Amino acid sequence: MLKDYLFSILPPSPNANLLKAAVEGHFASIGSKDFDERLSRWAPDAELEDPVGSPPVIGHDALRAFWEPVARLNISGSVKRMVICGDKASYEFEITLDDGNADRARIIGLGNAHIDPTGRITKMQAFFDASSVS
Repeated sequence: MLKDYLFSILPPSPNANLLKAAVEGHFASIGSKDFDERLSRWAPDAELEDPVGSPPVIGHDALRAFWEPVARLNISGSVKRMVICGDKASYEFEITLDDGNADRARIIGLGNAHIDPTGRITKMQAFFDASSVS
């Protein structure tokens, strides 16, 4: 009975597969040096807030400029769990950064993402703090 009620109030998620693919695709390509390929997953006027509270990065040129300083690092990312509601997703992510020597860091955080009807990311937010970094 309670489950039926909860299911009845959920908004439809007609683009759930596109949303899941967009978020997972972003994290799968996070270490790519091919910025054009990475940007193809983002709407031209997309907004990234990474981490939340920092100035938003808006548009392809700004995203490229945001990613370029860490392009020398080996970076990998993955989505651990995702919840989709309507055209938005919340998820837990893990990112590992490695300078190729002995310096390595891992971030475990939370994120939110929105997509447009074509499956491109329009907004992404990353939540992490000092306790999220090891």
